[in-house]
This record gives sequence, structure tokens and C-alpha cells, in this order.
Amino acid sequence: MKKIFFIIIVILILFLPISIVRYAVKDYKKIDMDIKIVDQGNIGLNSDTDGLHFGRIPKGGLVTRKIHISTEKCDKCKVSLIKTGDFKDWIMISKNNFYIYNNKTENVEIIVNAPFDAEIGEYNGTLKMYFWKVI
Repeated sequence: MKKIFFIIIVILILFLPISIVRYAVKDYKKIDMDIKIVDQGNIGLNSDTDGLHFGRIPKGGLVTRKIHISTEKCDKCKVSLIKTGDFKDWIMISKNNFYIYNNKTENVEIIVNAPFDAEIGEYNGTLKMYFWKVI
């Protein structure tokens, strides 16, 4: 009897977090990001809208892109932004873990500050947006 009870508890512990996340996350969006670190004087902008393209900047350079966040999936959601990739430590997000309402838009600045000791080359990452249902 104790063994069956233990097995049930283990199963609940394993599957409960999965079910909570499944029903609590109302929307998910992923934006690909990239930046190229170049020699001084060889900078360039990329205004394409299919991702967060920060263009070409020199070591120690700073670049900002603005995104507009909205969702129609819930009346009130908490938005969490998670940065991943090669240059995630260089990224600052102007607003994170905030509430958004249905049919409203929030503007968020994504700022990349490349360190002076960054290697010349291309860097890639992802900005993940989770829209959590507020209970």
C-alpha cells in the first residue's frame, strides 16, 4: 500500500508542473536576434522586421531596437521576456515581467551593449516571450 501511494505521489510530482504550465501559458512568441561585431568604421543598420537584427556595430558599441508587444489570448497576462544565445549577457530589456491587457500594446526597448573585448564576428540569439494567464 505504501509503495502504491509513493508511486502516485511521484507521478503527480512529475506531471503536475507540466499541466500547470500548459494551462497557465496562454501565448508564446519567439523572435530571432542577431548582431555582427566589426572593426571601427564599418557599422551598418538592418531595419528588416522578420526578427531583431541589430546590424553591424564596433566593439564597445551600443544599439537599440524597439518592439511592440500585444496579445489577444487573454484579458490580462503577465509578460516575461527571456533572452538566450551568444550575446544574451550584452542585452538589457527596458521592461520585463509586466502586465498587458487584451488589445493593448506595450513598447519595450531591447538594448545591446557590446563589450570592448568582444570578438569580431556574428552572434545569434532568441528573445522568448511568455504570456502567463493571471489567476
